[in-house]
Amino acid sequence: MVIFQLGLFCFGLYMLFWVFLVYKKRIIFVNELIVWSLIWLFFLASILFPDLLEKITYRLGVVRVMDLIMVLSFVALWITSYKNYVDNQQIKKKFSDFVRQEAIKGSDKKTHRR
Repeated sequence: MVIFQLGLFCFGLYMLFWVFLVYKKRIIFVNELIVWSLIWLFFLASILFPDLLEKITYRLGVVRVMDLIMVLSFVALWITSYKNYVDNQQIKKKFSDFVRQEAIKGSDKKTHRR
């Protein structure tokens, strides 16, 4: 079990470092850096102190730690899906507005030539 925990701990450290690198490249914003850092810090804490998760699940009334992880995973999946949908709608709107603006500019140039 210790080798497995060590591997997971190294993975968590790598992901925390990777989140910081992505932030430095200005791919994500500060609020996203904070959220992802908290997620990976919680992951690292749960690796270092596995008994802490058992206490949390007991207080929440969840039978097993794996059940809590699955519920949190589904919640994260729904939140991510919704955020992707909203972002996609915003991109579609910006693209439509851009195409409309370019079409108007193009039609103005054609009418002035006659």
